[in-house]
Amino acid sequence: MPHPVIANSLRAKAHAHYAEIELQTKLEVASPHGLVKLLYEELEKSLLVLQTVVNRNGDVAGHPQASKAHSMLIALLGGLTDVENSNLASLLADVYHSMAATIAHCRKTGDHSKLGELIEGTAALRSAWDQIQ
Repeated sequence: MPHPVIANSLRAKAHAHYAEIELQTKLEVASPHGLVKLLYEELEKSLLVLQTVVNRNGDVAGHPQASKAHSMLIALLGGLTDVENSNLASLLADVYHSMAATIAHCRKTGDHSKLGELIEGTAALRSAWDQIQ
């Protein structure tokens, strides 16, 4: 029988692996609207994990969820192709760039004071997107 610490580590790795498979499956079958919704949800989850890390006096600089949050923003930026509503696309691009810069600032300087604003902003974006269906 493995040592309890090793067993917990193995369970955590297995859980992370299955969560990644679940996300990949959702991404493969999602509609364009559903894909954006998933990106917002994953961004929000990553930011909430980072907030928990900060609350426990941890460092987010090298935390994988910081990279994941940044990747979600890059994916959202990549999806801004609506030429019929270029003003909205331009506005969202500015918001996503600002959010990515804030995450980079948190990682580089250790200043996490804007993390709560990122979480609130992401929740507002997700909520607004949910209303579009």
